[in-house]
Amino acid sequence: MDPRIKTILEYAVMAPSGDNCQPWKVCVDGLKVDLFNVPDRDRSLYNLKQRASLIAHGAFLENLQLAARSIGLKGHIELLPDPGNAKHVATVTFSNANAETSELFKAIPLRCTNRERYLPVKISDEQVKHWQGLATGDGEKIWVSCDQGQIRHLASLLSWNDRLVFEVPALHQFLFEQIRWNDEEARTTGDGLDIKTLGLNPIDRIFFRLFKSWALIASINRIGFSKIIQFKAKQLVNSSSAIAIITMQGADSKNYIKSGATWQRLLLQLASEGLHAQPIAGLACLMQSAKEDLLENNVTARQHSCLLNARSDLLRITGANDSDVILAIFRVG
Repeated sequence: MDPRIKTILEYAVMAPSGDNCQPWKVCVDGLKVDLFNVPDRDRSLYNLKQRASLIAHGAFLENLQLAARSIGLKGHIELLPDPGNAKHVATVTFSNANAETSELFKAIPLRCTNRERYLPVKISDEQVKHWQGLATGDGEKIWVSCDQGQIRHLASLLSWNDRLVFEVPALHQFLFEQIRWNDEEARTTGDGLDIKTLGLNPIDRIFFRLFKSWALIASINRIGFSKIIQFKAKQLVNSSSAIAIITMQGADSKNYIKSGATWQRLLLQLASEGLHAQPIAGLACLMQSAKEDLLENNVTARQHSCLLNARSDLLRITGANDSDVILAIFRVG
């Protein structure tokens, strides 16, 4: 393998993916890279129609392009090049170009998902304007609010994400399948969620292993356990200095890949400014699936209604249309 391609791919795989599933496979032929989706890596309810994975592939391709430019290559990307093979996400053909090391490239190894409580920080109008300018695709929009009253309202909506994980058996099961309980397990698998990244305090970490039992969760939900989870999630969102929401027009696969690249640009920009972010992406995927009636037999009528109401409220707040898609929500601080 050309050492330049090896370097590019080392940066590309630093992209975020749903619960760190890393749903990619690459085939290299000289200066050509074919990117494939691996559906079995993410079997979650969040990933219906492989949309969460397509977002991850978009982030992968954004990293790939930034890394290529840094070493004097430029990638020509053809999305979904084989109509007969839905797993074939992209073909990238590289050619020589002038080297260009950007601040976004430097931020690739710095970017991480921070699920802990944030410290308050002032976000300037100039920062917000720059973030919004990162949406370059047709119909894409990055909406940002730093208003604390609005953030408190959004916290009530976004905290449903965590509550549903402890109310919907399929979501609960997938979460605990992805948790890596110690350093050795995390190193051995090379994927999943390291328990240290969940932002749990020492006491919560002790009890968290018990929550792997759905029978226990179903029992304590009768006395309001999932509402406690939602309350804690609401507190975390309330600690945000800003909320950012990416919307796009149309739910086709190419849009998910392209907007996944925008997602990564935003996260890298935040990291380059010394800020942290937590994507609340699962909720966005579930809301779209609820709109398309894809969640039958997985959620209750009440949960389905809550997802649709949250979607309508978020679209109203961001000024988007009902035909638009909420790709992701981020808390920033």
